[in-house]
Amino acid sequence: AHMAFLGNPGTGKTEVANLLARILVEKNLLSVGKVIQVPAVSLVSVPPVIPSLFENARGSIIFIDEAYTLLSSPTAISSMVESMDRYKNEVVVIMAGYSEEMNELFHSNPGLMSRIRSQIDFPDYSDDELVQIFELMCLQREYQYDSEMLKLVKQFISIQDKDRYFGNARFVRNLVEEMMLNEGARTVRLCDSEGEDVISDESLKFFTKEDFEEACISIQQEVKRNKKLTLGFK
Repeated sequence: AHMAFLGNPGTGKTEVANLLARILVEKNLLSVGKVIQVPAVSLVSVPPVIPSLFENARGSIIFIDEAYTLLSSPTAISSMVESMDRYKNEVVVIMAGYSEEMNELFHSNPGLMSRIRSQIDFPDYSDDELVQIFELMCLQREYQYDSEMLKLVKQFISIQDKDRYFGNARFVRNLVEEMMLNEGARTVRLCDSEGEDVISDESLKFFTKEDFEEACISIQQEVKRNKKLTLGFK
């Protein structure tokens, strides 16, 4: 059955789609189990690609991000509905996006809404959950830090504007990746100035306050840029 994932960015919609694909393959409900991610804007721009998209996605999931963009193209919606029927036993479609806009999309086309059997809401993460995600991402990447670092991370997360443009887990991932870049650059600078002998195994892949503070500046600048782009500012 086709589905809708409703929620803000970074709330786990893509991750759940990947898990669902594996489950459907194990249950013999899908034969391939890939998740083919497609931005809706590409379907609006070239509606004729929709039938070939479904043909190539046989046995898999088509994950359409920002699906409410289809509102601007009745032709694309009609082609989508037709293809969902034609491949209903071979392809699962997951439409994802902001709750309000997605509901507007479904109410604009009763045929589309009738084919979306399940709608799942993805709530925003709490501050504590985002800190836990930070810890998990560091563990997966084998980076360490002290207890003071966690306090700084939680404080930084707590002061963010949790509007619909906040990235949730994506925000945390960007923070971790910026810290990794800073730690690497700091280590290289230290090697160049002091020599490799000064670098101990314990200091490698260890986040410092410097790594964090530099990352915060980059992240805040990126948040501002993204918000301006999303709002249509120049």
